[in-house]
Amino acid sequence: MWILRKITCNPKTSAVKLTLKAQQRFNKSANSEMVRNIFRKYNFDGRVARRKPFLSKAHRRARLEFAKSYIKKLPKFWNSVLFVDESKYNVFGNDGKQMVWRKPNSELENLTPVKHGGGSQMVWGCRYWEFTFY
Repeated sequence: MWILRKITCNPKTSAVKLTLKAQQRFNKSANSEMVRNIFRKYNFDGRVARRKPFLSKAHRRARLEFAKSYIKKLPKFWNSVLFVDESKYNVFGNDGKQMVWRKPNSELENLTPVKHGGGSQMVWGCRYWEFTFY
């Protein structure tokens, strides 16, 4: 079935977009609720896509070793450290939850990431033991 192939190829496609594509391709009238019913009939549900973990087990282990190496440093050492942080604010949209169509107990395979998502603004600041910079 054409609709099932489309949703299997791109699980992030909404039912509304698939309905429009089906209407253009087959010259038949349809509505998005009918498409959703077809998905459910074949055991596809709308679910939140699982986010890929940013840190692998090797990265976590390396971070823990790094933290352990600094845990017993004296205050004199910490007075010479510069702490830095940054935050990102999106121009539009968010980096939050994405909905996908998938079968129960199945994971979404990582698809190619979008390289440019509309832009964002980075803010940077740092702190020294005596004062703060912005």
